[in-house]
Amino acid sequence: MSGAERATGTAPGAQELSFDVARDDGGTATITMALYLPEGTPSGVCFVCMPGGGASRHYFDLGEADGVELSFAALMTGQGHAVVTLDTPGTGTNALGDNHPFLMPRTAMRYVAQAATQLRKYLGDRARVLVGTGHSMGGALLMLCQGQHRAFDAMCIMGASAGGIERALDNHEKQFIDRPDALEAALPDLVERKFKTQFPSNDRGPSETSAIFGGQTPAANDLLRAAMGSFFAAGGYVSMVRGSIHKEAQRIDIPAFFMFGDRDIGIAPNQVLSDFPALTDATLLVLADTGHNHFAFRSIGPFTRRLDHWVRGIAHGALSG
Repeated sequence: MSGAERATGTAPGAQELSFDVARDDGGTATITMALYLPEGTPSGVCFVCMPGGGASRHYFDLGEADGVELSFAALMTGQGHAVVTLDTPGTGTNALGDNHPFLMPRTAMRYVAQAATQLRKYLGDRARVLVGTGHSMGGALLMLCQGQHRAFDAMCIMGASAGGIERALDNHEKQFIDRPDALEAALPDLVERKFKTQFPSNDRGPSETSAIFGGQTPAANDLLRAAMGSFFAAGGYVSMVRGSIHKEAQRIDIPAFFMFGDRDIGIAPNQVLSDFPALTDATLLVLADTGHNHFAFRSIGPFTRRLDHWVRGIAHGALSG
């Protein structure tokens, strides 16, 4: 593990952590994370955050726009919690190199689970409750991670479900709905067919005129654009094709907080929880006047206060039980 100081957004300067994880071919890959620690006494909760498709880890530390704090990392460390952000495996600071085989989503999440285990040991009492926190595709991938590896003690899922995004699929892709094994086998061909590369760049970012993907103001949208990165194309199919993570979703047996905007994507929020029968606690929040990129809206303030209240209750039960 190596460490270096780095500052982004408005959260306190982050420490860079790197963990070696085992590859299938006997080699190693490296998963890098940015660690933000609170000042004062830590709560014992650590949010492990992965962004949506086409975004970088900086999505969780956007900064300030129009006098409003939009940094999830700043808001949560300000409430006493540790925050860790990471680029999706294969992208950004977690690029794997040309010699890595085609990156399957399940392989990527095995890497994340291995890194989370090492992170928990590194943080000790500062991470007695590890919260897998994902936006959009990142949320779907972390569901996969939890269903396979039980890497987290709780989950915060934003703008994601196990229900897919059928309107994002063409007729060829729709044939894989509710056929997870067939989808898994077809992923390399699907990625080549649609994207031509495993990790296409997302330089443009959302349009500020988009009611779904744009930010609340032009300044907030500029911050979103600055947080864009590369897109893990195979991971995108996990979030878009219904049934791809159904088995894993049914296995998740920890507390989970689901958040959506009222102008979000995917299935209706009131349909989400039916795919998670084993959750020990389920909270669903829909933010008013909020699009899919939730952190670029003023509602991030009320959301993070609600999340703080929820996670403290979860942590109290976990640490006293």
